[in-house]
Amino acid sequence: MQRHPPKSVNCICGYRTSMSMKNEDTWIFAQKTCGKLWWKLSWFVLVPSVIIQFPFYKSDEDVIGLVGGILCTVQCVILVASVYPVEKALKKYFNKDGTRREAYPPDTAGKIQ
Repeated sequence: MQRHPPKSVNCICGYRTSMSMKNEDTWIFAQKTCGKLWWKLSWFVLVPSVIIQFPFYKSDEDVIGLVGGILCTVQCVILVASVYPVEKALKKYFNKDGTRREAYPPDTAGKIQ
């Protein structure tokens, strides 16, 4: 999503919230911002996931399934929680109608503070 966001606003793929789907500008901004955040989060989640699963490498299938399921749930919660910073960035850079705030030029896409 960060480098190749969906080209047009759609309700099938991409970061989809009412604010991100206001217009093309909010759409591209949200895709790049979310993509950048997910890229950072993926590295943050990868290392602990490998470390946690490694001791269970030769365990019973049920144990591996349980540990994998817990890890998957935690990773999904982290991905869903990423909605908050992306929506916060959208509200910071755009008005409620989807027009860009004058203090922020178009090249600010993907910057989360």
